[in-house]
Amino acid sequence: MKIRLAILALAAASMLPAVAMGQGSGPVMAPGESAALSNELPKELEGVEFVEHLGETVPLDLRFTDDDGTSVTLADLLKPGRPLLIHLGYFKCPMMCSLVLNEAVRGLQGIEWTVGSQFEMVAVSINPSEDAELAHAKKAGYVAEYGRKGSEKGWHFLTGPVASTHGLAEAVGFRFRLLDNGDYSHPGGLIVVSPKGVITRYLHGVRFPSDTFRLALVEGSEGTIGSSMDRVMLWCFQYDASTNSYVPFVFRLVKLGGALTVVAIVAAVGVALLRERRARRLQPPTAVAC
Repeated sequence: MKIRLAILALAAASMLPAVAMGQGSGPVMAPGESAALSNELPKELEGVEFVEHLGETVPLDLRFTDDDGTSVTLADLLKPGRPLLIHLGYFKCPMMCSLVLNEAVRGLQGIEWTVGSQFEMVAVSINPSEDAELAHAKKAGYVAEYGRKGSEKGWHFLTGPVASTHGLAEAVGFRFRLLDNGDYSHPGGLIVVSPKGVITRYLHGVRFPSDTFRLALVEGSEGTIGSSMDRVMLWCFQYDASTNSYVPFVFRLVKLGGALTVVAIVAAVGVALLRERRARRLQPPTAVAC
């Protein structure tokens, strides 16, 4: 519900000029009607959402055009040991896409792993009229903002025919609407895909804390990046879509606490037994009367 409300707020903000133009022209509502109507989504947002397909494999054979003009498939972009972050939207998007990508850059700057080294970043346009020239310009801006040398090889801004772009959107549950003015109404977020092409996580909304990115990439990499402590943290935390972050998984923490308690008890008993055995060896023999 919180995700849908966030999408509603962003979409409403993007339509502020249109709303302002229509002020005072709508019907007068009777008392009590406003509460009922406030729970209804505008027509522009009906069906606009992520339908999660966790555990499913993205279509790796769909063909796109990369920002340098070359023809690629998602299979070409998957690298051994590197998870893939996918953003769906369009490059002339007036609001949502810029918010998502700008915040993604900020979040990724907060972790030591680099695009193109430990993971890949892909932005796919659902607008079939957009081309590689526009994609190249968009990529240049975000690579410059990211500011890490050599990362350009890990950023991919893709365009392509409807069969490919909309086919990918359908496969990952990215549901959008084409509006009368030619813009698209769509949800905000990122999709994490494993090196084998399996969807491992959806990161909803437009804000992505660095810690969330870190755990999502560890999860998506299937353990190929990150430290042992990262994997322990991932085991103790689970993703909460309502807060767009990983939160403590209480049951696992209790189990971990119980296991550590057992280990501590066993260790304490072992130390006590060793001390007792050592004390017996050092004790002088008892004299025997003749």
